[in-house]
Amino acid sequence: MRKKITLIVIIVLVIAILATSIMAVSEARKMNRTTTRNHVIAITNWMTTEFSQTIDLSKIAKRLVSQYVARDIPLRVTLIKTSGDVIFDSEAEDLESHLMRPEVQKVLKSGQPAEEIRYSKTLGYDLYYYAARITDSDLIVRIAYPLSLEDDTVRSVRTHVLLIGLISILLMGGTLAFAIHKITQPIETITESFESLASGIAATRIEEVHQVYPEMRRLSVSYNRMADTLEEQQSSLRQKQSFLDALVEGLSSPIVVVDDKADVIFINERGMQTFRRFIDPVKYPYPLFLLTHDDKISERAIEIMSGQTQERELVRTLTTSEGMRSYHLTLSPLYDHRVAILFHDRTAEEEAARLRSDFVANVTHELRTPLTSIRGMIDTLRSGRVMKEEQTERFLQLMDVESERLERLVSDLLVLSDIEQNAVDLNEDYFDLTELANEVMTQLEPYATEQEISLKLSDSKRLRISASRDHVKQLLMNLIDNGIKYNRPGGTVTVSWSAFDTHVKTFADRRNISRLTFSVEDNGIGIPEADQSRIFERFYRIDRSRSQEPKGTGLGLAIVKHIALLYNGEVSVRSRLGIGTTIYASLIIPVENQV
Repeated sequence: MRKKITLIVIIVLVIAILATSIMAVSEARKMNRTTTRNHVIAITNWMTTEFSQTIDLSKIAKRLVSQYVARDIPLRVTLIKTSGDVIFDSEAEDLESHLMRPEVQKVLKSGQPAEEIRYSKTLGYDLYYYAARITDSDLIVRIAYPLSLEDDTVRSVRTHVLLIGLISILLMGGTLAFAIHKITQPIETITESFESLASGIAATRIEEVHQVYPEMRRLSVSYNRMADTLEEQQSSLRQKQSFLDALVEGLSSPIVVVDDKADVIFINERGMQTFRRFIDPVKYPYPLFLLTHDDKISERAIEIMSGQTQERELVRTLTTSEGMRSYHLTLSPLYDHRVAILFHDRTAEEEAARLRSDFVANVTHELRTPLTSIRGMIDTLRSGRVMKEEQTERFLQLMDVESERLERLVSDLLVLSDIEQNAVDLNEDYFDLTELANEVMTQLEPYATEQEISLKLSDSKRLRISASRDHVKQLLMNLIDNGIKYNRPGGTVTVSWSAFDTHVKTFADRRNISRLTFSVEDNGIGIPEADQSRIFERFYRIDRSRSQEPKGTGLGLAIVKHIALLYNGEVSVRSRLGIGTTIYASLIIPVENQV
């Protein structure tokens, strides 16, 4: 800005001084021309008054010319008859007739003196001609005065005027530039500071003591105070904005803000991922319907903004990147006809409620069946209708079987509850996995022999692992027990494992963590494909017939799953009907001494 103002002022100054110089030179030219004319007229009048019939005018002319020549003024005097003949010329002899000269023609026609400016071919420069007729005579006196003297004077004046103008331009331009600099510098500093504040950068302060003008000092003081206030407010706003951004982006629930047209103008990262729409609504707003595919939500938002309803809660089932999910929506009105919508995913809560309900129903059913049998046999025994000893013994055996079934059920429930409630302790002592597997297989050998099933431990590496020995034992027992139960006579159950380093270290002792995967394979009846995704659910049995004798409590594989999850692992199954089943369970635990 300072450069532009300085340039404009200097240009205006130059134009003004040049215009003044031109006018001065022009006036000097006019004044010089007037002086020349008056001088020539005076000479002419003098010569006409000096003329008489007895005096030779050519002598007077020669004397006059010699006086001017002595002063280096090439004055020219010509005496011309009215017939045009030249009887005397101070510069040349034997001149041709001057009858057709313009000034001569004017004198002859009007009888009055005449003047003319014309280039002289004889002398080679412009001359001012003034001609007048001598009264009562046939002579015309013509004086020619060189204008080159006038031009020299004008050039001298012009040179001095231009020199003075140039000096004035330099002095005034420097003074104005200094004054403009002192005025514009704080303004430019203030402008740059405001730009810095707008960009979030600390603003530059203005030194008040260096300001020449009192008004600029006052402006600088006011600006510095304002900059301090703005920086404090800006810092406070940035902190609040940072806090809000972290809060909104850190929400595990989608949050959306819509305007009065139900167009999305803001959505957090979680919302973009949930609804698979990665468009910045700040730049490109879009209808809420394209996000939720539910008109009811858009209608409710508009109703809240227009004051038609105060109902701010809504429960809807929406299509998301994770499939159909149930959401509890909270709509909160904001300023300037805006509504914030918080999507709380209640699918897990509904699923948990359903699982609790199913669990209670299943536990109730599983407990009721053996209790009903026991109660019925007790009532039969009390009634005395059973008289034979072998029948009584049979009833007692059945009661013992049902009691044992109840005991296994309660035991499995306690184990499952213990697994869900206890956290993993990575500081467990190391133990030999092969020894534990042999111990479990020895414990289950009688049951396997009874079912005509062979147990086999593959040639897996001997490992020492750090985990809860009881948890790992419980996992192996349930996997092997499941392989025995759903096998067929002459079948085999094979146990194996493998470990792969995950390159993760614990914070406690910096031990290497590995993924230990157990594999229990049988060549039994297999599992239908439709049931494979549900076999790890509690109380889920492939055979739903309650008339048949159940082979277990229905909690074995659920216990395996929860033990794996407890150690950040997972479970999976691979099975083909009539060929066999392999169940995999992995644990993320410290492993050492791989042999």
